[in-house]
Amino acid sequence: MRTVCTLRNAEKAKQYSDFLTLKGIDNHLEKSVNRDWGSPDYGSIEYNIWIYDEDLIEDATRHLESLGLDGTNKNSYPATFLKEPESKVIMPTEILTGDQPEKNGPDKTHLFYTKDPFQRSKGTFYLVLICCILFMIDTLSEPEVTDYPEYLPPTPLFASQLKKDTLYDYPYAYTIVNDLENSYGILRLMTPETLPPEGKKLINTFFTTPYWQGFYEQLKTDTLKINAPMFEKIRQGEFWRLLTPAFLHNDILHLLFNMLWLFVLGKQIEQRLGIKRYLIFIVLTAIFSSTAQYLMSGPNFLGFSGVLCAMLTFIKVRQWIAPKEHYPLDSSTFYFMMTFILAMALIQTGSFYLENYQHISISPGIANTAHLSGAISGALLGLLPYFSKQSKSHSDER
Repeated sequence: MRTVCTLRNAEKAKQYSDFLTLKGIDNHLEKSVNRDWGSPDYGSIEYNIWIYDEDLIEDATRHLESLGLDGTNKNSYPATFLKEPESKVIMPTEILTGDQPEKNGPDKTHLFYTKDPFQRSKGTFYLVLICCILFMIDTLSEPEVTDYPEYLPPTPLFASQLKKDTLYDYPYAYTIVNDLENSYGILRLMTPETLPPEGKKLINTFFTTPYWQGFYEQLKTDTLKINAPMFEKIRQGEFWRLLTPAFLHNDILHLLFNMLWLFVLGKQIEQRLGIKRYLIFIVLTAIFSSTAQYLMSGPNFLGFSGVLCAMLTFIKVRQWIAPKEHYPLDSSTFYFMMTFILAMALIQTGSFYLENYQHISISPGIANTAHLSGAISGALLGLLPYFSKQSKSHSDER
């Protein structure tokens, strides 16, 4: 992606962008305001025309001349536009057909235009759609549970069937809890002493069946060891569980926050990598961050935020090592998000201390391991040439 020219007249910038689109040159019209206090042009508005395929820069420049412009320069203003900012420029419809545009037609003077934007970000759109659909299915199918026996884990009692099938793991101990619920109901489980011998035996089977709860629980006892079976469902062939927790969300705010950031960050990456490498990036970072979180906390986690953290650091690394790729992520946004992530990690550390040494539990319930591991994986992938900006040879991936 590269700028072909910068104009100060909004109408003429729009005309030139539309003309390039009609010529088959994919472009983006961007409005920018001079925020440099020391500049005599502070507050002035400029319009940058970006070309997605750098191989078409020369063609785009030649089209400036076909519009009656002279003295064009890729990095400055076309001379005619500066000298005669209000002069008439031939509209694209006039150049191609000789016809005048309809005077009473619809207003097409919008300033931000990209040829078929859906085609350049359809992967991101479908990811958002998938997450929203899964959230609706999960919400509508969740069992209505107001209270539960605290001697049993809440996940198998509160989770919908969708969650049971898509969490990172669903250990055998959880299926025992579901057998108890199906046989006796939650109300009877509140008073286990009233259960028949078969029920009491099933409860005892649960207590003698270990299941992985993560290294975090073991840190409370100052021991780190594999004391329970791990990856139970994955070892049975349910490999989709490596990926699917990323597409599940707890509540509507959790979903909206993650989907807004996916839309902002995902589009930037997809438009530069193409949909194939973009999806590979998501699969790799989702598996890495989810596995790290599972090792630390067990299977009870979900959300796309691990991948979003990977996107943040990936874009920042690409900005550092390949600025010509023009990722439009503002530094202040990056540092704000990273500060938030680190702050949550510090809160989790403080919660761990209070819980173990002061017997005060204020756990924020945030998957910080997924955030941090996602950020690491995104930075590492950003260093790989495979994830550099899409070249002409990858144009079929879009």
